[in-house]
Amino acid sequence: MASYSVGIQTKKRIFEKCKELFYENGFDDTSFQDISEALNINKGLLPYHFGTKNNIAREILDEFINNQRNAALEAIDTDDQSVATITSLMLFYTLILEDEKLKRFWVEIAVANVNADIEFWNKEVFLHSIVEADKIDISEEELFTIYCIENGMEIEVMKNFAIGLITEPLTKVFRKQYTATLFLLGLSNERINDILTQSGKLASNIRAKRIGYFEVEYEMINN
Repeated sequence: MASYSVGIQTKKRIFEKCKELFYENGFDDTSFQDISEALNINKGLLPYHFGTKNNIAREILDEFINNQRNAALEAIDTDDQSVATITSLMLFYTLILEDEKLKRFWVEIAVANVNADIEFWNKEVFLHSIVEADKIDISEEELFTIYCIENGMEIEVMKNFAIGLITEPLTKVFRKQYTATLFLLGLSNERINDILTQSGKLASNIRAKRIGYFEVEYEMINN
């Protein structure tokens, strides 16, 4: 029992140190050797607990996305779940793209295709929220196709924005990106415009405050 408890504590220490090192030094420039030296532990403990560095990054990203979404939804003042969903996505990518170290981490794991499965699963959650809120009549087969299209498109768009290939203002990028998403879901042009207009206004009045390497809270700002 004692050895199990020590193992859990060691895994947690590794996870928390990786957050720090991936944020401060980047994913690519952090090795198992760097992590083990920072913690003064045997390097073999890292693959024992996590398998690969990619797996650690996936766990960090998954926790970050869930925590960010919960913080965003708590700050967003609307009863329209579709608006709240799109606003939370806008806030997520704004946070990443405005923080140089978060942006570096996200681009590096996107290039390595580390984030695809995590972002796919989370996008499924987001899109289901819109389908339920707007009572969209769509089959699971159709929805899965949209997941694939939308997730691949979003990752590429945001990655190319992050590295400077897309130079339009982020607000315009968001509008194009989520117009396509909502159109694929079958919403009317009027409803799409309503959701995006409300989401843009809400997102512009919410500011992020980073409270940890991959932790954030949001607050409303004065109009």
